[in-house]
Amino acid sequence: MIGKQRASEVTTQYGGNDLAAILAGEQITVGELRPWIARFQDIFVDGCIFLPPEISSRHRRVLIAHCLGHHFMHDGNQVWLRGFDSTWSRKQEIQAEEFTAYLLIPEYDCQGGARMIPPKRLAMQFEVTEDIAKLRVSLSMT
Repeated sequence: MIGKQRASEVTTQYGGNDLAAILAGEQITVGELRPWIARFQDIFVDGCIFLPPEISSRHRRVLIAHCLGHHFMHDGNQVWLRGFDSTWSRKQEIQAEEFTAYLLIPEYDCQGGARMIPPKRLAMQFEVTEDIAKLRVSLSMT
């Protein structure tokens, strides 16, 4: 799992998973595009992440971490276009999602033995979307 490995390396390099510190260290800025094109989830071009306006803080954190995953693992500009999936781009999206899950929800926090922390609680605790929390729980079971 390249996403897990890169997330671990990034948290070691930056002493944690503070997105503001990682963005500053990598000289990446975050902005909003208006009007937003509905088919795009996020756009990462030339060191700038563009996000849709008026999204929740949880969704914003997840999209920023997702773009950082592309930054640390994939070459070139990245655009997540809904409905357009090649095998290669789908693989990169899965890797970026795994990176996001491991970066925003550290591994030691998911360990619960037979009783896993419910995804809804994880999402609230780590200020992420429930989808990322569910992914993180499923990754901890493999």
